[in-house]
Amino acid sequence: MFRVDNLKDTPLEELSIHQFVNDKNDKTSISSNFVTSILRLPNGDLWVGTESGGICKVETKDNGLAFTSFTEKDGLSNNVVKSILADNENSLWVSTNIGLNKFDLKSKVFRKFNLVDGLPFEDFLFSSEKLKNGTLLFSGVDGFCYFNPDKIINKEELPKVQLENLKIFNRAISPGDTIKDRVILKSSLSELKEIELQHDENVFSFDIASLHFSNPKNHSLRYKLHPINKDWVVTASNNNVVNYSGLQPGDYELSFMASNSLNEWTVPKKLKIVIVPPFWKTNTAYFIYALLILLILYLIISTITKIQSLNHNVAIEKLEKDTVKELNESKLRFFSNISHEIKTPITLISGPVDVLLDRYKNNLDVSEKLSLVKRQTKKIKQLVDQVHDFRRAEANLLKMHYTRFNFNDFLQELANDFMFLASKDQKEFQLVAKNKNIIVSGDKSKIEKICNNLINNAFKYTKAGDTIKIEFSCDEKDLNVSVIDTGMGIDEVDLEHVFERFYQSESTQKEHIAGSGIGLAFSKKLVEMHYGYINATSTVNEGTTISFQLPIVKQRVEEDEVLDKKTVELPKEKEIVIDKQIVEEDLTTVTVSGEFSDALVFYAEDNLEMRTYVTGILSKYFTVRAFRDGQECLEALENNWPDIVISDVQMPQLNGLDLCIAIKSDLKTSHIPVILLTALTNIEDHVRGLRDGADAYIKKPFNVQRLITNTEALLSNRKQLRERYQVGIPLTKENNKNNRNDNAFLEKLYSIMEENLDNQDFDINTLAKELYLNRTHFYQKVKVLTNQTPFELIKMYRLKKAAQFLVHQKLSVNEVFLMTRF
Repeated sequence: MFRVDNLKDTPLEELSIHQFVNDKNDKTSISSNFVTSILRLPNGDLWVGTESGGICKVETKDNGLAFTSFTEKDGLSNNVVKSILADNENSLWVSTNIGLNKFDLKSKVFRKFNLVDGLPFEDFLFSSEKLKNGTLLFSGVDGFCYFNPDKIINKEELPKVQLENLKIFNRAISPGDTIKDRVILKSSLSELKEIELQHDENVFSFDIASLHFSNPKNHSLRYKLHPINKDWVVTASNNNVVNYSGLQPGDYELSFMASNSLNEWTVPKKLKIVIVPPFWKTNTAYFIYALLILLILYLIISTITKIQSLNHNVAIEKLEKDTVKELNESKLRFFSNISHEIKTPITLISGPVDVLLDRYKNNLDVSEKLSLVKRQTKKIKQLVDQVHDFRRAEANLLKMHYTRFNFNDFLQELANDFMFLASKDQKEFQLVAKNKNIIVSGDKSKIEKICNNLINNAFKYTKAGDTIKIEFSCDEKDLNVSVIDTGMGIDEVDLEHVFERFYQSESTQKEHIAGSGIGLAFSKKLVEMHYGYINATSTVNEGTTISFQLPIVKQRVEEDEVLDKKTVELPKEKEIVIDKQIVEEDLTTVTVSGEFSDALVFYAEDNLEMRTYVTGILSKYFTVRAFRDGQECLEALENNWPDIVISDVQMPQLNGLDLCIAIKSDLKTSHIPVILLTALTNIEDHVRGLRDGADAYIKKPFNVQRLITNTEALLSNRKQLRERYQVGIPLTKENNKNNRNDNAFLEKLYSIMEENLDNQDFDINTLAKELYLNRTHFYQKVKVLTNQTPFELIKMYRLKKAAQFLVHQKLSVNEVFLMTRF
């Protein structure tokens, strides 16, 4: 649209021309660039009709013109305006291609006319005119029409409006219909002031019926749902469906009204809609929630209080334990200091007694009394040594010295010392062997101390006429020993503490016969150093049984009689000169897998030439350390463990057989395979008689391929054992000479882990201490046997136990966590 400033007495070519176009970003711009009509009212107002932009009122402002548009949104029948005329009342008559519109300038409301209202056509053209008598003339596609606006009736009755056709989830609900045995509408919807729906019935719709017989296009509806709709929703009366979905539980109010063609509205009608909340959202539920929260808070506070109380009790208990431990340490230090002082007078006593015994050996009376003094001196010395050994065991400094011996003979000899005491005290002393010739490999001195302590305890707590019986037997690799007496017994309260050091019974019956308090505790430690078990059962006034089990039984062979002798002489092995008779070599044909190139081999050989030569060969396939004799090799084992040991038999200081015995008897090194090299024709007989732990024998002269193949085969076997032990504790008790000590170690290891399954303070240091190994040796031993670190082993054990509890015992995760701390 263009505007020309027509100034008086100004030439045409000098007039100012202004263009106005539609700008989407400016709401005051003209609504469309296609202007179809322009009308100036008597009062000076200027109106513009546009194609697709409705009508616009043009207003003058300081910075130019502003256009206020009225479109279909405001009630115009169509935005394609053909022409605009004004009647005598200054109302605008706007023709479009879809009907005729009367626009009231005061109320700014459109009234629409179409074929139903008497129009001959609805599609108008641009030509229109107002006649002098006030008649309005409009042209159209099908002709023209005219009418007098003053004769148009402006009064119309308001329609009746009501709700009908309730639907819930698109299901029509009639009066009396039920949902879940509940009647929704007791009467017609138009008669109800309130309806109640459940929380899962919150998708519904109504029809707002406007009852009239006029054109529905000229009638409108209004509705709003409080508090959802803030403004009225206006729609045509033929679009009368009201939908709501997903409403939250609560109270709602639906207001609705209808209009006539004059845009006059009925009084609003209202319907209250109540959506009942689910039980978990009711006031009762919130009250229960509040109670539960209070209960939970109470439980939390109570639990925290209990935990604090438990922590306090644990702290007090720890303080008490620390106090007891400190007291025990003080006692041990005192005993140690006293025992050191006692040793000197004991030595001074025992020396003269031995001299007097020799001098008066023919005087029976004096000899008997001196023998008594000697026995008691020996007993005092044993008690002193026991105190020292106990302190060393506490510090893990007590070493194991394994020897192979006949347990029947050993125990019979030990029992002889008590026969005299039993006869003198009028007590019956029995020794019952359920198996003959039991061969064991253990620390003889420590086993003697265990038996001495248990038998002394039995004598201490029995009286004249009681019986003391020692029963022993073997079960595959386990030695079982029981010391049974018919004495006064042990109270049930005291029974669980009998193996605690310095524990003294509070029973008045025993207050005059109390001991030092370390005998049974020391015995327990010695048993555990053999990876065994000890327990006690007792009934007051009936007797006590203390039993221990040690995994130290060995297979008996015919030559075990040699153990009765002090020494065994090996036939001399003549010096060897290296030649092809001794080592049949053809290194070009030697084949190796190369899998064990990093394996560490300890090679002990006293002959320099042989040691140098064999070391040179083995070094091509393995990592080798050579030693001049067995003693050097054994000392090296204290600091470093090889994967395999190869040793000559005949060597100075420590020969190959003794080296093999030392390696296989010590549980720390029993897993290391040993190959013996010898030129003796009957060496296998000696080896079988003295030791059953060698893994392979190779006679000189030997073939290089055979030596290397044997070495690789033993290393491969150990690798398979590691994979087997990774699965868990062996399922069968083996007495195989090469694996039994490893099985005993693992059985004890898994037993300790089982006992401490729920102990959150259980760690590697505790486990190593329980097995009487230092941390380094323990780590190496577990790594070699299972191919896992101790930490990984504990973790996997707890994980497997947790899985068993979950699958087989159907326990909850929290219960399993408390049981396994995993």
